[in-house]
Amino acid sequence: MRGPVKEDEFFQQLRMLYGRVIALQKQTSAMPSKQEVWLPAALEELNTAFEELQVAEEGLHAQTEQLAAAHAQVEAECQRYQELFEFAPEGYLITDLEGIILEANHAAAQLLNLSQQLIAGKPLATFIAKSSRQTLRSQLAQLKLGQLERLQEWELPLQPRQGMPLDAAITVTTAYNRQGKPRTLRWLLRDITERKQAAEVLRQQTERERLVVEIAQRIRQSLNLEKILSTTVSEVRQFLQCDRVFIYRFEPDWGGIVVVESVGGDWKPIVGSRLKDPTFVEAYVQPYKEGRIQATEDIYAGELTQCYVDFLAEFQVRAALVVPILQGEELWGLLVANACSQPRKWQQLEINLLKQLATQLAIAIQQSELYQQVQTELKERQRAEEQIRQQAALLDIATDAILVQSLENQILFWNQGAEHLYGWKAAEVMEQDLYELLYKEPSPQFEVAQRTVVEKGEWQGELHQVTKAGKDIIIASRWSLMRDEQGQPKAILTVNTDITQQKQLEAQFLRSQRRESLGTLASGVVHDLNNVLAPILMSGQLLKDKLPDEQSQQLLAILETNVKRGADLLKQVLTFARGSEGKRTTVQAETLISEVEQIAKETFSKSIEVSTHIPSALWPVIADATQLHQVLMNLCLNARDAMPNGGTITIAAENLFIDAYYAQMNSDTQVGPYIVITVSDTGTGILPEVLD
Repeated sequence: MRGPVKEDEFFQQLRMLYGRVIALQKQTSAMPSKQEVWLPAALEELNTAFEELQVAEEGLHAQTEQLAAAHAQVEAECQRYQELFEFAPEGYLITDLEGIILEANHAAAQLLNLSQQLIAGKPLATFIAKSSRQTLRSQLAQLKLGQLERLQEWELPLQPRQGMPLDAAITVTTAYNRQGKPRTLRWLLRDITERKQAAEVLRQQTERERLVVEIAQRIRQSLNLEKILSTTVSEVRQFLQCDRVFIYRFEPDWGGIVVVESVGGDWKPIVGSRLKDPTFVEAYVQPYKEGRIQATEDIYAGELTQCYVDFLAEFQVRAALVVPILQGEELWGLLVANACSQPRKWQQLEINLLKQLATQLAIAIQQSELYQQVQTELKERQRAEEQIRQQAALLDIATDAILVQSLENQILFWNQGAEHLYGWKAAEVMEQDLYELLYKEPSPQFEVAQRTVVEKGEWQGELHQVTKAGKDIIIASRWSLMRDEQGQPKAILTVNTDITQQKQLEAQFLRSQRRESLGTLASGVVHDLNNVLAPILMSGQLLKDKLPDEQSQQLLAILETNVKRGADLLKQVLTFARGSEGKRTTVQAETLISEVEQIAKETFSKSIEVSTHIPSALWPVIADATQLHQVLMNLCLNARDAMPNGGTITIAAENLFIDAYYAQMNSDTQVGPYIVITVSDTGTGILPEVLD
């Protein structure tokens, strides 16, 4: 079967047939006029020609049908592409090379806020923000001249008819004719306002987190509260792009002072001003104590009392964001951001930022106040803690153990103060269980602290803990609950101070009070016994005159000697009880030790051996001989009682010169020569409860 016949081929075959008919006619004219000879041949030739012509006609007809089908298919494709163009979700435009809109789809009409019929014929530049129209015209000129690549992507602000400006991503490509010359421009418009807003929100969140981290690090690294506060308000104003940021500190009467401020050049500074709102105590104190955040978009919107509006207007305030700074349950002050030129809607991200910074500032303030308290105590105890002041010229609050634990007791942060206090390095304890690390046995107080800090946001008290070396310590602990951006508890900040030595000093003070009470009791007993001994001594002296015989005189002499010895002992007890000094003279300690040795050997059990170690050149001392003798005897008696089965008592003495360094380390001593007397035994020692 033959394929489709082209139109040119058909006419060529028709011309050939015509030529053959003319040739046949000429041939018949030249031949003899015998019909029976040429007529069959002519008819056969004509029949063949007509058959060929019929075949050509059929081919032409088939070709015409195919062309019609192809045309219908092309029209369907054009309709489909027109529908795709019309109903595409992105805005499409077709313009001439001058930027005059020829055609726009439905999405473009909606984007430009104008019907499709009205858009056609208008310059695209009329829908571009005025500030960017010159840029568009310049780029169109370059496209027209072929100075730019065929496909261009730009970001330009669109200005819809009677609508708000929006950011758009514009893609433009050039369409060419068959001669390769630019014919039209095809435009794709996409609204990227939400995308840019999301990117801006992400940028602000990143900047907020960076700002909070930097301020938190600055707080941990510095005790200069004024510098921390000043830097904070400056960086917050820069981040918020507002007119004023300041920190207001309350005074006892709920007035207060602006302690730091960052303010734009067009507005009146208020740093150092003392402010007091007459309605503040009644309307705002308790809500701020409860953590309320006050976000006012416009002071004239009717939400505030007229008195408060007048108070704010005096300081050029139009909108305000106020976050309380809390110290435990006490309201320390306010962190305030102001818009002065016009109303402002405060974003949640901005509110969260100030809330987080208020928490960080509360820590800085707490550290600063604790530092000031420690400094005051150091000044009061300067002589007793001279050694500490020499070793630490600048006291850093970080000497306290500061740590952060999760609500499941997992350690999240461990500072150098904690390393020094407990002995574990940060790398050793991170993510470990705090309870298992610091407590040898169950601690009800720890469980109470956990419940209280979750319920009330803070807790403070004393805890008994253990160090890496196994040493038991007592710490004053302050817990604060940390919350996330949604206000949910996420961790616990703990500041621990070692008060073990303080507790020991308190126990020593109580023992001193107990000894003082015993001394008072002893004074009364001595007074009563002296009243008993006085008549006995007087009676013995009177009886000497009435009983002159030798035996009576000996007995009365023994009586008088023992009464006087008892009186001397009572005098020593009274001297000890009153804390007064006896008669101090030069005493040869060697002689005194020898007397005590002799008495001990004569009176103690034979199972107890007494020995002395005394250098040949032992220095004399200034002392009360009777008191020193009694002290040595008491020590020997204690040693004897500690050795019920016998043993050895050793009394040793040696010379000692105390220099300035030793005297500085022990504030109760002075530079000079001393002797050291030691009474030791091989007994059981003194039980702790007896020692107390």
